[in-house]
Amino acid sequence: MEKDSIFINKKEQLRSALSFIKAITNNCSNNEAFKIIQEASNNYAISYYSKVFKNILLGNRFDKFRKHYEKYSKTVPHCEVIESTKKKLKIKYSRCPLDEVLESENLLIFNKAFHKSDKAFTNFFLPNITFDRYDGIKKGNKFYTLTWTKKI
Repeated sequence: MEKDSIFINKKEQLRSALSFIKAITNNCSNNEAFKIIQEASNNYAISYYSKVFKNILLGNRFDKFRKHYEKYSKTVPHCEVIESTKKKLKIKYSRCPLDEVLESENLLIFNKAFHKSDKAFTNFFLPNITFDRYDGIKKGNKFYTLTWTKKI
């Protein structure tokens, strides 16, 4: 795997997390480690989005979230907004640097612990929204999608 600037930056962002993951996996079974990593990832996502949604009423959060993601996608070359309406946000990623870093550290078996945080923060902050992840990369495609849809 070629280590480009996106990979290098992601690995640097994850330096502390990787240290904790390695310590956890050295001292726990894989099942226990998965639960701990998932809980930590969920806590991180909720903490992150608590800043995004600060002082935003529940009814306005989805619009704030969409605008936040639209802005974010302009800074990340492998992230594309496919659809952004009052009822739906669909994002397409052409790569997953997190998975690339985990794989390089022989920790890929824990990637779902991180990926589940999307659903966790959605349930916490956007209870009127459903979340779906299509992991096309694992199915041989060159992308995966994240979709948030308002419940009817």
